[in-house]
Amino acid sequence: MKNLNRYFICLLFFIPLQLFTQSNRVKLTYVIGRVEVKRVGYLRWIKGKSGMSLGERDRIRTGFRSFVQVKRGRLLLKLSAYTNISINQLGNTIRINLNRGKLWTRYT
Repeated sequence: MKNLNRYFICLLFFIPLQLFTQSNRVKLTYVIGRVEVKRVGYLRWIKGKSGMSLGERDRIRTGFRSFVQVKRGRLLLKLSAYTNISINQLGNTIRINLNRGKLWTRYT
């Protein structure tokens, strides 16, 4: 019985914590071609995959004949080939720095 109580206490603590941390993330929803992600604090670019979650100060770049959709809540971003962006702020206001390329936005 004590183990069961501990289990429920852990669930009550960690589930809301996980939901809170996920709210300040964006997700790659559709990836075609060469899409790379550079996480804050890392030196190397890694392959971007559909479902990948990104946070503040992470970067995304696309290559030749590449395309990626990035989603956060009701906001949808579309990046075409040879595009490079930085995610500067994720909170009530979203700030994205477009370093190179084309970016389309849609709010539904």
